[in-house]
Amino acid sequence: NLKNLFKEEAKEATLLCGRAHAERRSYLRGEMANLVALFSDTPGLIAPKFPMVLTALAMAKAELLWYFAHKTTHTTKAVGKFLREDDYDDPYISSLIGLQNSLTTLIREYKGYVSVYYIEYLQGAHRTRLASLLPAALPHLGNEGNAVADVLQNLLPGIDGLSPADPDSADLIGYRLDWARCVGVFTSLQSSACAKPEVVALLEAMDVIVLQSRFVDDVEGLLVEYGELPEIWWFKDKLTFEFERALNDAVDLNKSGYFNAFRADGVAHHVVPYMRLASVAMDNISAYCPEEQKPLGDASSRYVFDLMNAVARRIRDLMDPFCGHIQYYTEWVQPVQAANRQQMILEAKANNTEVNKALPGAESHAVNLAYIKDHMVCARNLNRLLSVLNHAPRLVVNDRVFAPKEFVRRELQKYATDCIASSLSGGADEAFGQPSTALRRIQALFAAYQHISGHLRIDTAQLLRKCLFEQALGSQKTPNGTTGAGRDPGASPTGSSSGGSAIDRIAAWYVELVTTIVPGKQNSGICFIEMGRKFSKVLNAPPAWDAERFCGFKELEALCTLVGPHGVRIIEGKLLEVVASKVEAIKGFMTTNLKSLELFRANYHRAQWADSVTKMKGLEQFMINSIIIGNALCLRRLLHDALAKVQQASIPFICETVKLARESVLDAFDDITDVVPLDRMAQDCGLESALSDARLREAIQRVTSASDAAMWTFLPYAWAATLLCPQWTQTRFIPELDVFTLNEHVMAVTIRKLVVCVQPPRALSASTSTAVQDAFRSYMKVSSWVLLRMKMMDSTTFAAFPLRAMTLLLEKFVEECPFLKRSMLEKFMPYAILHNAYMDVSLRKQRAGDQAISYQQAFG
Repeated sequence: NLKNLFKEEAKEATLLCGRAHAERRSYLRGEMANLVALFSDTPGLIAPKFPMVLTALAMAKAELLWYFAHKTTHTTKAVGKFLREDDYDDPYISSLIGLQNSLTTLIREYKGYVSVYYIEYLQGAHRTRLASLLPAALPHLGNEGNAVADVLQNLLPGIDGLSPADPDSADLIGYRLDWARCVGVFTSLQSSACAKPEVVALLEAMDVIVLQSRFVDDVEGLLVEYGELPEIWWFKDKLTFEFERALNDAVDLNKSGYFNAFRADGVAHHVVPYMRLASVAMDNISAYCPEEQKPLGDASSRYVFDLMNAVARRIRDLMDPFCGHIQYYTEWVQPVQAANRQQMILEAKANNTEVNKALPGAESHAVNLAYIKDHMVCARNLNRLLSVLNHAPRLVVNDRVFAPKEFVRRELQKYATDCIASSLSGGADEAFGQPSTALRRIQALFAAYQHISGHLRIDTAQLLRKCLFEQALGSQKTPNGTTGAGRDPGASPTGSSSGGSAIDRIAAWYVELVTTIVPGKQNSGICFIEMGRKFSKVLNAPPAWDAERFCGFKELEALCTLVGPHGVRIIEGKLLEVVASKVEAIKGFMTTNLKSLELFRANYHRAQWADSVTKMKGLEQFMINSIIIGNALCLRRLLHDALAKVQQASIPFICETVKLARESVLDAFDDITDVVPLDRMAQDCGLESALSDARLREAIQRVTSASDAAMWTFLPYAWAATLLCPQWTQTRFIPELDVFTLNEHVMAVTIRKLVVCVQPPRALSASTSTAVQDAFRSYMKVSSWVLLRMKMMDSTTFAAFPLRAMTLLLEKFVEECPFLKRSMLEKFMPYAILHNAYMDVSLRKQRAGDQAISYQQAFG
């Protein structure tokens, strides 16, 4: 009966309609993909195949609307039990949306071809046929009125007026409207024209002409009618689901081989059409409902913005493993890994296990691609996404313009900034990351962005340089309103990581380091080791920061590579702020003890030589300040040496030119301030001069005024007086490293630099440096007298002082100063005493009460 028939038909429709539509979509994907490929290669075929294009677009539009209307739609329980949900869930629906968009984009690009083709077609075949049909039909249309007669008279002239050379000027809207009025007259009940075969033939011919006249002047209207999908906006939740599925689609490598895998592109490259679907949502609003435009426009704009943010997140998710793979495989082929592989081979042989002798880089051979499968898959998925975004046009959504490519560029810049900042940031107990590790990560980032530039047309080199420069650009003020060097040196270095750029945190860490390498501070176990060109923890020292991870020469070289001369200048500026504050403290000491220093200068060679020293107030703090200045200046020197090596490798000719220029003009000026600009340029190349240290002089010039010139002449005597400080009783000399455990050896650098920089500029030149030489000689002379006097009482009053090691401090001072020679020192400290001091120190006898070891124990 009828009821059972409808029941069976409902069951049959439920079972088969989903599958039938899925087959149609599959068929459309194949045919539309062929059309896109054909038209991309041969655009001239678009015009003759334009009716097929409209058919494909119309069918695809119908299938897309059907899919989203029926996706997750519930039916009755009786019918739903026959439902196959797989037929209503298409993981490749995004490709159909993408092909729809690609085909309409191609037609828009070459619509001029279509117009010209159909102008010629109208003026050719259609006009010939129309010219033969009109005379036959006119006798039967004489009673239809003058208006119809006028239209019929203008049918051929309307076609003849078209110009293939100027298709944009074609306007056939009036032509079609006139014929529509004629059709209305012919098909009315009062007319008998349609009963005549000649009129029917004319109507059939004109139907084709009217349709194809739209191919001349209304291609855009046809594309909107057949190709755009404004109605799909109402399924935006389902659209979002399909967008996320397409965006996160990851195409794996085919097991059949590497090259076959690259033929399957997946659907991730069809994400941009989803954004375009929102741009046509405004077509759903009638002109008679203006109040609906703003809400829908805002909603569509937010939708596109959310989609672009999702794309940015996906790119970040792909960039993280991609950069990690590059860093891993780059480190795997480094020369240092050869030793590790050799060690593993030896251990495997010793344990009688299988030895893997694969050479570095063998994983990239065609037969070993499984080793780098994860990297290849990640790179491929990233490439697909970037390539489609590279060609994405600007989208106008309501009153806003979205540029997907520019949006991605900004996100890549933000990612690079975050990656560089995280590379330079330290862990929970570090102010910043180890420079060499950060450099390797950033080099991997540069390699990744070079790869990106092959798929996305952006200037990745400029982008990365800008990000690095921003991290090396120090802030003027810290969040608490003070400069970076004004923070409490005793505070934890990790506290400086909050706020400010990376270079501010790095500079603050180095400032805290140099100010805490003194007795009683947490880093008193760290020493500057000249032969190793580093700051490092000495043997049996108390726990301290791992300075070698940040102050070794290789680490400073990596740091200079990262931050460049500008970043080094900021770190140097913070160190010189420390130097200036300590010089100011030294000035206070000199002012307070000026009378005692005058007495010491007058009596250092007499019996009462030590009386004036015992009366000095703050001498020990004066010595500590001198050590802190020495720490800062030694670290600054290491930075300059590292920068010189980096600059020599990067811009060798400029460095050599600056060096030659400074050396050639230095003797030509009586005032050292005349070469300050050249000196600054030289310091940016990592080059130092014995006399012209413009930045140090500028840092302390507010303290070392010309009115205090007489007071600064007592500096050599103040430093000689520090030989009587009790701090010497707590230190010892390590001959293997050529250092004092409390870093007293850096005072030689302090003496040299400050003596030069407190002199008036006109007193300094390469040829006339008498004032500097006199100050250096005064220090050597007085220190030698003091040490020899102390050595006379090394078993009694000064038994706790390592006098033999302290004697070596004078030799280090001579090596440091540019105007002194060893022969000058021998006038005040005989060579025999220096030689015996070296021998005693080598035998671990630094004090009179020390027990010397044997020569065999000392020298093997």
